[in-house]
Amino acid sequence: MENYPEPQLYAYLKKGCNGSCMLLDEDGLCAVHRTLGEDMLPSVCRLFPRSVKMGSMAELVCSAACEKTVELLMRSTDPLNFISITRDYYGSVPQTYHDAIQRDIMRCSAMSVMRCRSLSIYERFEELDHQLPRRGGKSLTYDERGVYTIAKLFITHFAETGIAIKAYGVPALAMVDDAEQYAKLRKKAYSMLADMDIYFEKLIQNHMFYEQFPFTFEDRGRLESAATLFACYAMAEFFAVCNMHDAESREDASAKFVDAVAAAFRFAEHTDFYRNAEIFIASL
Repeated sequence: MENYPEPQLYAYLKKGCNGSCMLLDEDGLCAVHRTLGEDMLPSVCRLFPRSVKMGSMAELVCSAACEKTVELLMRSTDPLNFISITRDYYGSVPQTYHDAIQRDIMRCSAMSVMRCRSLSIYERFEELDHQLPRRGGKSLTYDERGVYTIAKLFITHFAETGIAIKAYGVPALAMVDDAEQYAKLRKKAYSMLADMDIYFEKLIQNHMFYEQFPFTFEDRGRLESAATLFACYAMAEFFAVCNMHDAESREDASAKFVDAVAAAFRFAEHTDFYRNAEIFIASL
């Protein structure tokens, strides 16, 4: 426990060795909620999947770690828009970044690449790679091989400690031997959900807003790369494609997609994902 990390916060509960909340039981459910009830949850948990953050203004965003958020994003193929509204809010909010406007400009520029539908989802990451700095290690390939490589690294490393990894990642990796086999599964998944690129476009934009990418919310001074964002996408795509392998209808495929993608974003948004992604990518 860290006391008074910011003037607005009484305390901050540090994460476990795998980056997850220390108050989760082995089944991934909240021990506080289970034993003491919803009224004893801190505001951040009561607000979930909503989260209040500060950029150039207070921002309210919904986490894609919630299945309902994923369903809402899939409800149409219209582009994702962000709007400014006036609302009263009485909870605590983090401090405003001193260079928030510049950060907002960078984020909007990155998000405009992600919503460019004349490019495939992989090509958008390649384009984003030209705008943001690269880290150490070899360049990633923004394709099925890159997805498989990243997913295998994360799943292998967190197979014993990651709750979402155990439930979705380990079974997924067990059914795929290499990138070529994964590419076949991906092709089948797209035949079931033809708009999957659009769904991922909106999910990744939502995640970029949630994380205040390319400056992740929990580490304000670090500029992220396209590769680390691709790592997040890779986990979501790999979970979804493999979880949809036995879908019998479009409705069944959609339900499996929602479950798997939400699990992937729980892992990405509720752990030290970007720190780990940087380490893994540097090791390639």
